[in-house]
Amino acid sequence: MTIVLSTDSVAPNERLAFWHDVVSRTFGPHTIETAQRTAFSGSVTTGRLGSLELFTVDADPESVSRTSHSIVQGEEHCVSVGIPLDGPGFVTHDGRQARLVPGDLVLYDSARPVTLQFPERYRIQVVRIPRDALAVSDQDLRGVTGITICGREGLGRLVSTFLANLPGCAGEGATTAGQRIAVNAVDVLHTLIAQRVGSPHPATDTQSALILSIRDFIDRHLSDCDLVPATIAAAHHISVRHLHNLFQNQGTTVTRWILQRRLEECRRELARSPGAIAAVAHQWGFRSPSHFSTAFKTAYGTTPRAWQKQHGRPHPGANT
Repeated sequence: MTIVLSTDSVAPNERLAFWHDVVSRTFGPHTIETAQRTAFSGSVTTGRLGSLELFTVDADPESVSRTSHSIVQGEEHCVSVGIPLDGPGFVTHDGRQARLVPGDLVLYDSARPVTLQFPERYRIQVVRIPRDALAVSDQDLRGVTGITICGREGLGRLVSTFLANLPGCAGEGATTAGQRIAVNAVDVLHTLIAQRVGSPHPATDTQSALILSIRDFIDRHLSDCDLVPATIAAAHHISVRHLHNLFQNQGTTVTRWILQRRLEECRRELARSPGAIAAVAHQWGFRSPSHFSTAFKTAYGTTPRAWQKQHGRPHPGANT
């Protein structure tokens, strides 16, 4: 499903505040600076393809920053690839500054501060990838973040073109075709990173592909209260023991991963809508509101009610 959030939906004098809210809900808490204090214009189009999140941002000149203080503890660790489509830009990350023109690429890590500056009206495609899905070492990843990767020749051009066109496939969503496209996108990006840092790129890892497929299956069934390891294993024609080993190799467990994903979706939903907290919990597979509240506070250090009050618009009948 594609969602478009635009400042056109609010009055001119409310647009900047609305835009700040849209950016923070979509990408996490950010600080925005712009010379255009009235009638600011911007839109974000969002979609999903397999394990990938896709965003197209079209906005007036601005500077968008995320500091170490605004990185929320426990949030999903992702790597973003930015591909400018119109207008120049600058990305400051990991002590480096990348100057971008349409077609170039830049990678940045959600776990570390980043500043994106756009001196002119701009449009940028952002592909967000779960960190665990990108099977590269932290050292190799830091070797490519915050630098300009030319997207006008060689492998950079192939990757830039491929990633920039992913929104056209968003209709595939969580289908088998969508999952395969997502796996291929991660693989070509992995190849590009390996080329940049001089590491050998291994043959396609069937285990990594299986993990991605399993995670996509979990995402599509998060609302099912009966989602359990046995069901997941049967759907992928593997044993429960093999399933547990796959997640153990990723430093987690199946149950912990399902809980983490449910909490992440609940947190996003609470920020997006004024719905009752108990209803949101049930929507994402929690049988008990009290269990949800306890798990939420353990993960994020605050209650669902406090999170909704700070990041969204609480419903008068919301409960914890």
